[in-house]
Formats: sequence, C-alpha cells, structure tokens
Amino acid sequence: MLVEDALFRRAAGYSYTETVLTKVKTVQYHPETGKKISETEEVVATEAPKTYPPETAAIRFWLTKRQPGKWGDGSGEDPEIRVVFDDNEM
Repeated sequence: MLVEDALFRRAAGYSYTETVLTKVKTVQYHPETGKKISETEEVVATEAPKTYPPETAAIRFWLTKRQPGKWGDGSGEDPEIRVVFDDNEM
C-alpha cells in the first residue's frame, strides 16, 4: 500500500510542513568605541509550508491502470491516425 499511496499523492499533489534550521548570529558592539563586545550564535527552527503540484505522468499512469476502459489500456500505443489529403485543395 505504501507505493500505491505515494503514487496517488504524486498524482493528486500534496502539501507538507518542513522544519528549516537557521543559524542566527548576534553581535554586540560597544556604543562609544564601536568594538565588538560579544558574539553569540544559536540555531532557530522554523516551520515552512511546502507544496508539490500534481505530476502529469503520475496522473496518466494512475488513470490508465485504475480505469483502463475509460482512460486506455496503459500500453502506451497511440490510436491509429489517418490523414487524408485532397489533391484539389493543393
């Protein structure tokens, strides 16, 4: 079921929240001399929304395998296309 669920999510598109780690540096300077007094670093975790849009190939694969009568047999073969030229129009 994991592969089927992953394929469906890729075909439908999905959103998730990602934790982003950022290093923040704080520097304090002496107000009169302008020299650095102290420097600290900390790691801050923030949540960032991420979105994957639907993928066309996954949509096609999903539809052709789940409903072959409606969306084709999934063989990848194109239907026969016939082009007829009328010599009088050229």
